[in-house]
Amino acid sequence: MKARMKAVLAAGLLMALGTTAANAALITYTFTAEGGDFGEFSYYDDAVSFGIGNYGGTGYDASFSFNGADIASAMIEIFTNFSGNQFIVVSGADGFPYFELGHVGLDLFASDAVSEMNNRTLADFDFSEANITSNQNAVLTLTQVPEPTSLALLGLGLVGMGLRRRKVA
Repeated sequence: MKARMKAVLAAGLLMALGTTAANAALITYTFTAEGGDFGEFSYYDDAVSFGIGNYGGTGYDASFSFNGADIASAMIEIFTNFSGNQFIVVSGADGFPYFELGHVGLDLFASDAVSEMNNRTLADFDFSEANITSNQNAVLTLTQVPEPTSLALLGLGLVGMGLRRRKVA
């Protein structure tokens, strides 16, 4: 039993070491719109900008699906418009803004790094929209999906607690 416990702890330690700051964390958000549109976008929180995006802000590579279809050459872009408001837009190579979050004022993002989006919720933004073919605004829900390594570590902890409880009983 001791050997099993040591193996579980060693596996947990190896997984924890594999997620050090030197490794990028994959951040994934899912969203659904009141009208039935849905999707998911992902990015690495330490991504390096590829330059200017479709709207003049800092662009980062992203993966994006909208209503079950993968959008080619998707990007997530962080920018401040001419009125001094901050935005996050997810668009495709065609420049169509499939997903947009906006905030009135300059107090939401300290920089244009993609990591500024981490752990954000709809409450952080004044307006949001999922652009459907008719370009109508839609009421959204937005959820950050826990990264798989965190879930694995939680699972290992629960297994360890279960093994320890069995040993005590």
